[in-house]
Amino acid sequence: MNELEQAKLLAAIARDAAASSDLDDCLRRVMDRLHAAIRFKGGSLAFPDDDGSLAIRVAVGVIDEAARAVRLRPGEGIVGTVFSSGSSFRTGDLDGESRVTPAARTVGTNRLMRSFLCVPLAHQGTIVGVLEIDSASADAFTAEDQELREPGATVLAGVVRLAHIAERERAARLARDDFFAAVTHDLRNPLTVIRGQTQRLLRRHAGRSGQAGDADAGPLGAILTQTD
Repeated sequence: MNELEQAKLLAAIARDAAASSDLDDCLRRVMDRLHAAIRFKGGSLAFPDDDGSLAIRVAVGVIDEAARAVRLRPGEGIVGTVFSSGSSFRTGDLDGESRVTPAARTVGTNRLMRSFLCVPLAHQGTIVGVLEIDSASADAFTAEDQELREPGATVLAGVVRLAHIAERERAARLARDDFFAAVTHDLRNPLTVIRGQTQRLLRRHAGRSGQAGDADAGPLGAILTQTD
């Protein structure tokens, strides 16, 4: 792939990001484009889960549920090391790598992996996730493939970072709306009773014009006004 083709691919990734309001849909589109540009067996994007472990969020190609369910801590195995260090990793033979996590290596379609390329998703110095592709053939990926992945990962990292911020803002808005809805519900019932009883008393006093009890009409009117 020449420089012009790389630039077109990065532009397409940026367009996909701008056109999609759903993060998972955007990530799938990006992986599909990369799959078309670089032939590989399987590829995935992994991000820190609630407990801090790296979990696959989107995957394409040959990858089964067992492989998708693998979790690695930052610093653990190749994927965890790439996330912690912020440095890309490429090998043409996983069987010769000491950093491979044996438990993850033998799970599902992971057994078919031979070549492996992993790139960190970094945005403004913060690692937000990792992108990996693999092949069942030895030496399947070149330095050019790695160079293509790295700027693509940078573009993607910015998208993910902004999407996470937007998700937190949406969650905050929903929490605020839920709070006000709960408060409104809890207040509406007693206020309705107060208003109804106040109106009843006002009607009673209106029918007793000139009697001493009419002095209560002013305070009752104030109660009704404040209740409304």
